[in-house]
Amino acid sequence: MISNWRISCAAPVRTVEVLGQRYSLAEHQRTGVLRHLIEVAELSAYGLVNAVTHFSQELDDYDRATEFEVLGGKLMALPAGPWKGLAEAA
Repeated sequence: MISNWRISCAAPVRTVEVLGQRYSLAEHQRTGVLRHLIEVAELSAYGLVNAVTHFSQELDDYDRATEFEVLGGKLMALPAGPWKGLAEAA
């Protein structure tokens, strides 16, 4: 379940890289998620989920956009261990 994990201010790029590796995000998709994460400046679990789902609205491919929405749901359901791995990615 989503926690109150904070992403280190020094680590949002690495956090999105790890997310991209775990969930097979293309480089331009990682860049888009990172852009949304930084624009909103909410370096938390909720901020990352919002960045993923917000980026889905930019995708032209409906099926891929839906996959990003589903990914947001999966992230919401992650237990603390995997969240810690994302939040503390170094």
